[in-house]
Amino acid sequence: MLLVAALLASSALAQTNPYDPSSSPSQPHPESQPQGLERPPKKEAPKEPSRWSLGVEAAGGVWLLEAPYFDVELKGQLRLFSWLYLGVRPGVAVLFQEPNTRLAVPLDATLKVKLFIFFFEAIGGAWFIPSHRDVVRPHLAGQLGLEIWRFTFGAEVSYLAPSITISGRVGIRIF
Repeated sequence: MLLVAALLASSALAQTNPYDPSSSPSQPHPESQPQGLERPPKKEAPKEPSRWSLGVEAAGGVWLLEAPYFDVELKGQLRLFSWLYLGVRPGVAVLFQEPNTRLAVPLDATLKVKLFIFFFEAIGGAWFIPSHRDVVRPHLAGQLGLEIWRFTFGAEVSYLAPSITISGRVGIRIF
């Protein structure tokens, strides 16, 4: 009897390949696993964020030697690299001058460099002020700020002919 048991054990070992895990008697057949213990499906790689973004910015500031102002701008940006953005910033501004209030249309191009949550933005373009003695005013600016999730907070110093503007800016990225 002992001889028969030894023969059966040796034949079972001879049928298993030590280099093939599927032939091992200790590995259960995949169809014999209990229900509910299947492997979870592989996760897909996260989608790359869109190269285009659209947002809205609001600013309040002072145009030195001229008037305080408030402006709202639509901001479209194209991500060139993970840290470099190229964009356009059209908007509407209200200049609170005495004796009357003036309407202006700023149209700027932007180049933004982002490092972690910090960013620097170089801005250049023109402001169109129809009711002013000089209708087209050149505009050059630099903005430093923070971008946290969809929100931006920044300070901008610019030259809007014939003097300097200083403003605080708040924005939200829509998509």
